Amino acid sequence: MELFDFLKTTSLYAFQVCGFEIHFTSLALSMFISVFFIIIALGTYVFPTKKTTVSKDDFKSSAALKEWEKRKMRKFIPNYPQIMCEAMYEFVEEIAKGTVGEEDTKKFISIGITLFTFILFCNALGIFHSISPVTSNFLINSYISVFLFISTTAVGMFRNGLKFGRLFLPKNVPLLLAPLLFLIEFFTYFTRPITLALRLAANVIAGHIITGVAVNVVASADTALKILPFSGVILLNGFEIFVAVLQAYIFTMLSFVYLGTVKNADH
Repeated sequence: MELFDFLKTTSLYAFQVCGFEIHFTSLALSMFISVFFIIIALGTYVFPTKKTTVSKDDFKSSAALKEWEKRKMRKFIPNYPQIMCEAMYEFVEEIAKGTVGEEDTKKFISIGITLFTFILFCNALGIFHSISPVTSNFLINSYISVFLFISTTAVGMFRNGLKFGRLFLPKNVPLLLAPLLFLIEFFTYFTRPITLALRLAANVIAGHIITGVAVNVVASADTALKILPFSGVILLNGFEIFVAVLQAYIFTMLSFVYLGTVKNADH
């Protein structure tokens, strides 16, 4: 396999709309697959089970009645998708409480869980080397980061008004250091979208390159020696899963940290 094949974006289908040629690419397919799996995972949690209109009187045998009671009890026992969704929700909720505070957690938890699940599923889907990983594309990551940057800036300006400028120049700063500190804070703030997007893309690309090198080593090894490198590839795939979860956590946590910073800019 070519080491950098996963970075190539191929056009799967092209069509024209109002004279503009639009391409449905492999990255778009990966995003559709990720969203599909998110809907499947959240479906049983979001959409309630339909209520049955069958009553006990409709059963004449005791065996059928017991089976009906078991099915009725299953509605109150969470299934595996529900357990997974609740665990992810509580995980993101704890991140939000530690960064933006309990008061604003309910207001911003929806964007946090959306970010976490989308990035997690995109990262996990990218483990399969025949599928283009969405989060390895810096441009797509930049769209998400710029959206977050504009949103958090709007929240900060709405909450603080003119005091939002204190984010770049805190109180009790010596007059001689004020210009330098202002430039540093200003540059740091406006490079947040770049660092968010670049960090995510770089870690995903690095994981794929390491695993790709290991796969090439296995392919070129002798038959008798393939068992040892192959076990290493399995371990690297497990590590890549860990990195996928870790990067989704870091991206979500930093988004909440930036939101908490602009929310209290006057402090």
